[in-house]
Amino acid sequence: MQLQQLKTFYEVAATGSFTRAAEKLYLTQPAVTQQIRALEAELGFPLLERTGRHVKLTPAGEALLPYPPRILALLEEATSAASEAAGRSAKLLRLGAGDTVATYILPDLIKVFHATRPSASLRLVVGNSERLLEAVLENEVELAIWARQDPHHLIIRYPFYRAPLVAVLQPDDPLARRGELWARELHGRRLLLRGKASAIRRFIDEFLQRCGLDTSEAVEMDHLEAIKRTVEIGYGVTVAPAFAVSREVGLGTLAAVRLADPGAEIPIYYVHYAHRRLTPLAQALIDLLAGATARLRQSSEPPTHDQILGLGP
Repeated sequence: MQLQQLKTFYEVAATGSFTRAAEKLYLTQPAVTQQIRALEAELGFPLLERTGRHVKLTPAGEALLPYPPRILALLEEATSAASEAAGRSAKLLRLGAGDTVATYILPDLIKVFHATRPSASLRLVVGNSERLLEAVLENEVELAIWARQDPHHLIIRYPFYRAPLVAVLQPDDPLARRGELWARELHGRRLLLRGKASAIRRFIDEFLQRCGLDTSEAVEMDHLEAIKRTVEIGYGVTVAPAFAVSREVGLGTLAAVRLADPGAEIPIYYVHYAHRRLTPLAQALIDLLAGATARLRQSSEPPTHDQILGLGP
């Protein structure tokens, strides 16, 4: 049994297609078919069944499916451990982040990280939660930061910060003078929200619906920057994590009012593969996040953007 055969089997099972697996592995489709047949011949029983254009796992395939990622992760860990023992620790941190996190949290976080690890380099993958889950499972990234809510049996996730949700308004809006407000007070306003592929949008949808607001008629935009600009010109209001509007609030172009409803906080997680040993660089970034979280818990006041990143008092 060869590692490449196991990897090929996993990709066929994960994508449900020999063609898509071949594209991801940069192989021809006949080569993928040959590797699957060789693996099945080695084991002595079939792992996959073709039903038209789709691929279905046999019971034996279902039983085997969890093992290739763990075996490949163990190989990666062995290589990393040997490199560290030889004094050749990894100099590259492969990090994934959701679009909102990458835009509003990562820049300052990376600056602090490089101040403590000046020789390290960074490779960043930005995408929605489905793209990042795939990147973590396939070892494209070692660590990811996202607002994804759904647990996964191969992923360990830690909530390092609960970001307050705020109503985002024009500064001269009557509600902008309030210290806090209830979400239902936005009823009748034109609501601007991210597209439904965003994990943060899905969380906000569920929150607003619990508060009695209908989001089905919300104006959808792909980018939060476009939404903020639209609020600035007075076309509507939005609900967003406080850290995403801290710059505009500081400049006075937008106002942010904290929502008083229960559950008006969105958890931000860092996640990694459950069966993979973290490199020293990944652990250093986690320690940085943990230190910032500890400082946040000591304060009863709503945190500033700088405090989130451990840059402020």
